[in-house]
Amino acid sequence: MLLILETTTGKLVPSGEAIPLPRGGLHTVLVQFVTNSVAALLDGGAPVAVKLYSPADLVTPIATLDTFTAVPADLNYTGQFDTLSGGLAALERGTLLARISYGTPNVDSGLFHVNYGTGAAGGAAAPQIVITQPAGPVDYVQALGTFGGKLILDQVEGFYRVKAAGDMLGFQLAAQDAPTGADAVVEAIVNGVATGKTCKLTAGAKNEETVFGAALPLIVGDILRYKPTQIGSVKPGTNLSVGAILRLT
Repeated sequence: MLLILETTTGKLVPSGEAIPLPRGGLHTVLVQFVTNSVAALLDGGAPVAVKLYSPADLVTPIATLDTFTAVPADLNYTGQFDTLSGGLAALERGTLLARISYGTPNVDSGLFHVNYGTGAAGGAAAPQIVITQPAGPVDYVQALGTFGGKLILDQVEGFYRVKAAGDMLGFQLAAQDAPTGADAVVEAIVNGVATGKTCKLTAGAKNEETVFGAALPLIVGDILRYKPTQIGSVKPGTNLSVGAILRLT
């Protein structure tokens, strides 16, 4: 099993592919961390763990591999899953969910699929990746969550812990029911403090993207949330999904 994790997005590279994990004893797992596609080991002694979950229970892992050895020459970590012990022993095959937990303080990757009971038994293939440096800044949209039900003025919602330094450029907003009578306005909250950086969802509109006049700088560990500072005067708007437009620098 070869897992290459892009730390800036928390997703495997390439993303969207189910990873095969065969049954039948020990299976080698290689984990490599890349930041903006550049591979590196974690700071000395930082923990690494791969956790497998049943789709029905994403809280308690059915199996955890937390014994890894750093391989400086290959800029990766190696360990072995024993598929004949623990929660995997009684499982014939099936689709599992997994995440990589790493670093101090601990960070969890996004969930990815593992097809258990498929693939060839034995070791994992050696990493074969081309390390490239992006030509410019990397922009992406980070979901902050959905404000369930009717918008409530000044109620703080959403949560994202920033994983890489960069800038917040604006918001993407999408409502199930549009605000009417007045625009809905959303403000960025960083570490519990109002920033004055706002975006609007125009009255009658269900979707809108707004970019701040000047970017909002963010550092690793910042907690990013949001709150409505204005809602529709006739209908406030409902089930508002909020995404932060982030730029890695």
